[in-house]
Amino acid sequence: MDIIIHDGEINGEAVNTVNARDLHAFLGVARDLSTWLSKQVATYGFELNRDYVEVFHQTGENSSGGRPRKDYHISLDMAKELSMVERTEKGKEARQYFIEMERQAKDAAAKPQMIDLNDPDQLVPLLANYAQRTQIAEAQVSALAPKAEAYDRLDSSDGDLTIRPASKVLGFPEKKLTKWMEVNGWAFRQNGRGPLQAYSQRRKDGFLDHKLRHYQDPRTGEDKVDATLVVTPKGLARLAKVLPMEGGAA
Repeated sequence: MDIIIHDGEINGEAVNTVNARDLHAFLGVARDLSTWLSKQVATYGFELNRDYVEVFHQTGENSSGGRPRKDYHISLDMAKELSMVERTEKGKEARQYFIEMERQAKDAAAKPQMIDLNDPDQLVPLLANYAQRTQIAEAQVSALAPKAEAYDRLDSSDGDLTIRPASKVLGFPEKKLTKWMEVNGWAFRQNGRGPLQAYSQRRKDGFLDHKLRHYQDPRTGEDKVDATLVVTPKGLARLAKVLPMEGGAA
């Protein structure tokens, strides 16, 4: 695989990133990088400084004062989605590669670190941190106990729901739920029209997702894809918490 995963930073957060130029080359996209990426950003709601950052390089050709080259460092979530929507073997290969790299990183992070039990410099911070986290957790459990059972039932339920059945589960009118999502930064409509789309951050949070449907345009015979917004079980649990505070019963 010719795509290198880098340690990067987006919006002040340390994340793994991919140079969009490398992904563009690997996928063999016919359009130039800027045109292709601009189209995907507009179509799928990616956001600058949330899903990707722009990086400028002073190359040898224009080091005397010419226009620097612009690269785009994108998150692995964005790289996976860009690969998936290409609907090519290269796209499938790239997406599987990113998933495997994430799995390896999680496995490495999960491995326990060796601690020298005879070294106070290692033990004291560890015990202090554990005691602090225990106190915080106990306070949170006490505060949330009356609501915990209801939220857990939602969070452990199976399956994603489109807006209409989600609104019925939540007891919140469909139109009001749609409006609330737009006002509160959960979802948007491209140019104020068209289907509801999830903001990338809400997909990262695991609250919303897109259900992709591949079909052939009956008029042109062209292969197309559309995305329907769905609310995840985790998203339902979160909405059950925040909607009442926003006047959900009204």
